[in-house]
Amino acid sequence: MRDIILYVKRNYQKPENGLMQVIITFFLSFTGFLLFKVVTLIMNKGDISFYTRTLYYMRLYPKLSTFLQRPWTILTYVFAQDVGFLAFFSLLFQMNLIYILGSQFIDFFNSRRFVRFYIASIIFSASTVLLFSKILPYIQEGTSLAGVSVSIYALVAAIATMMPRFPILIVKTQYIALFCVLLSLWDISELGYISRGVAKLAAMLWGYIYVIYARSDLKKLFGHWFSMHRKKEKKTKERKNDAGINYLLDKIAKKGYNNLTSDEKRDLFEASK
Repeated sequence: MRDIILYVKRNYQKPENGLMQVIITFFLSFTGFLLFKVVTLIMNKGDISFYTRTLYYMRLYPKLSTFLQRPWTILTYVFAQDVGFLAFFSLLFQMNLIYILGSQFIDFFNSRRFVRFYIASIIFSASTVLLFSKILPYIQEGTSLAGVSVSIYALVAAIATMMPRFPILIVKTQYIALFCVLLSLWDISELGYISRGVAKLAAMLWGYIYVIYARSDLKKLFGHWFSMHRKKEKKTKERKNDAGINYLLDKIAKKGYNNLTSDEKRDLFEASK
């Protein structure tokens, strides 16, 4: 137990370690809710209504009046998942995806920008759902928002925008992103899950916008409006010619992405614009 506490403390104190800090935070949250559920079960002789009410007040409901009474839910909804055997394996799968996608994100940006991107994706998704609840009132009939999946969708969109041909397992990220869009539209087609589908599409939109803005393309499109809110981005390197791109792709196919040098990763990122 002491080793676990030291491991957690060391990872939180280590600078530029945002990815592991995010992952550990979700595992700590899951563990805390599990202990809370067990204690509630024991103290109330099988009644977990207090635990259920706690989750209720942490989840985001697609109704503006409800949100105004519980504004903290714009962040807490990602932690408000019920705990259980299947939920634990679902969390393991989700954290594994976040680690894979987050590692690629940090390769092109940095740890601090990953944390900001991650938190912003949560807020952007929730805000979009609340906005649509005013435009399309029938969204309010859907279920509440809970869980970390919106951030995964944002990361998928970001990586697919940076490197559409980068393979995760054996599937290119551009196809994974397309599959995520289809899943989101499927949710929207089901009346009870409209808010969840809208949140996932909003997260993917955020991932796409973030990367495009980081490349300065939005500055070129909107001119000085963006330059008032952010310092000018450094000029990007010139694109590699087709032979250079093919060389890098062949190297990835033969030796794997991790065998690329930092400069080659950067060149591949620039060439994928």
